[in-house]
Amino acid sequence: METPPPPTTPGIRPFGSGVFFAIPGTVFLLYILIDAAGGHTNDTGTGPAGTSDAQLLGRAVGELLVTLAARGFVALPVVAVLVLALLACRYRAVWLYRYLLAVSPPLMLLAPFGTLFGAWFVIYLWKHRREFVV
Repeated sequence: METPPPPTTPGIRPFGSGVFFAIPGTVFLLYILIDAAGGHTNDTGTGPAGTSDAQLLGRAVGELLVTLAARGFVALPVVAVLVLALLACRYRAVWLYRYLLAVSPPLMLLAPFGTLFGAWFVIYLWKHRREFVV
């Protein structure tokens, strides 16, 4: 007769299942990316007659870069919450995997931290893709 294996106790999860961090993190990150994409659609850098003005174009590009960098700093705590859901809680829902794969490339545009975390998400998801299977 085979003896049954000893009962195993579930691992201690100090932060719960991870859904508490994953859902608000995804909502806020989506808001930040939509806000960053739609914030400066009317800045063309052209003069009143439609001719290009180098000074106006330079000022518009500078403002856009500063705004994107500021949004990258705002996105930092939101991304930290998603990292917490992935690492500390080991949350492995398929929807989170697909969401992070879709959001990582636009996140890389929010320099400096968005670039780092967007690349990290892609690498992490690629290495752990078999854990997210239903």
